[in-house]
Amino acid sequence: SSSSRLLPQIRAMGGRDADASAAGAPATAPSSGPWFENDDAESDGGDTDKVSELHQSLLERQTVYAYCGDYYNRRFLLVTIPSLVITTTITIFISVWPITDQVSLFVGRFILCGLGISAMLLAGTSALFRLQSKTTAFYDASRQVDGMVCRLNFMTSYRCGDDESEQVQTVVASVEEKLHEMRACLPPIPSKLWLAGCKLEDALIEVRKASSQKAARAGVFLWR
Repeated sequence: SSSSRLLPQIRAMGGRDADASAAGAPATAPSSGPWFENDDAESDGGDTDKVSELHQSLLERQTVYAYCGDYYNRRFLLVTIPSLVITTTITIFISVWPITDQVSLFVGRFILCGLGISAMLLAGTSALFRLQSKTTAFYDASRQVDGMVCRLNFMTSYRCGDDESEQVQTVVASVEEKLHEMRACLPPIPSKLWLAGCKLEDALIEVRKASSQKAARAGVFLWR
């Protein structure tokens, strides 16, 4: 599971300030990330790991849903654009086709019939496989999951008071309810699309890791 790859980074800042103070070096800059990614949440124990796993699971779902939306959107465009071109061609063809005798009339009707059948087949294919509705459903699900991730990050990064665990539990319960609602509305995801989305998320994990390390080094430099 790609969610387990985030856990070794959760306590990356542990003990640095104490070692720096003992050596007479300036302390490192405080982390600006969510509290479950910092060492000061170590007292939360298993709850920290659970929140971290939920965070990574939501990111994975967001990537998979966005990938599925792109997949069905490409196929919808591959069917819709030719249908629009054919329909426009039929309109122009009727206006400019010269009808001088029975032969030209028969040929014109034959061409128009072929173009019309092609346009109907393309439109029927799109309706049969529900390409547009699947595209809309997966894009909407990706946006909803993105909202859950932002809410979880905001809650854990800017928590106030001593009841942060209760606040996080409220957010987790809300996330669970919305995920159940989305599962009821989304069409089934083929295995190949899920695996392709997970591979994309694995690549994004490496990008986030490199970006986080770069930001941490820049923050330490500015703090010094």
